[in-house]
Amino acid sequence: MGDCFDIHGRCTDLIFPNNENEIAQSEAYSGEKPFVKYWLHNGTVNLKGEKMSKSLGNVYSSRELLKDYSTDVLRYFLLTKHYHSPIDFSLEELNKIKVSVERLFNTKRNLENLLEKKFDQKMKKDFLNDEFIDILKDKREKFESAMDDDFNTALAIGVLHEFSKEINKFINNPEFEFTQTSKNLLQEADRLYKKLTGVMGLSLEAKKDNRENIDLSNNLIDYILEIREDARNNKNWKLADDIRDKLKEFGVEIKDTSFGVEWEFAKGDGNGKET
Repeated sequence: MGDCFDIHGRCTDLIFPNNENEIAQSEAYSGEKPFVKYWLHNGTVNLKGEKMSKSLGNVYSSRELLKDYSTDVLRYFLLTKHYHSPIDFSLEELNKIKVSVERLFNTKRNLENLLEKKFDQKMKKDFLNDEFIDILKDKREKFESAMDDDFNTALAIGVLHEFSKEINKFINNPEFEFTQTSKNLLQEADRLYKKLTGVMGLSLEAKKDNRENIDLSNNLIDYILEIREDARNNKNWKLADDIRDKLKEFGVEIKDTSFGVEWEFAKGDGNGKET
């Protein structure tokens, strides 16, 4: 590996005396300085105020946690803490994080589903939002600034949620029309969104072992929404409203938009899709 390291990782509780001893031994042996250019000390992972350790028997293995939580949820949990700070682990927080990951997933899905549609060439009005163009630039710069600030992933995650909110706000604008211009803007937003979530290591994909169940759920909800659309076309507003309200009871939120019906799971896996 050579006499000098670019980056050396270690836990904060080993800074003294371990690191000092390692520097003294290595530099004395090799005669080269510095032994390490960048030290990255991560915080300890604690459970109920005590450091996780095998000797105490208070350890959760990643294999054990992945039975109930996706890799995105575990990564997100770590990313919301600065790597140098101690981490207080709790299953309660992981459960809350599921909802945050679902929001990011829903935005990705909404973008992909909308971009699969053909834009309306008959529309004379062109929805060009200069403010949205500025938002794309602003979120990129804020994200990069956060990561340049000693890998401030907690701040970067906050920027991702701001970006997600702005994308949905743009799509749900009452004046929104799916033209060539708006499609180009959303394609750029989609590329940037995937790039930034990719930097965070977030796949925002449904778990493979749930894929068949998810497809079945999606198809059933699509069919129910087709019945609701028929009711609306026949001006059977009571049936349409009853279907909407019943789906909401089951945790499925629907929204009528100018380009179709959007739906998403309010709770659970967050794997609804726009129809």
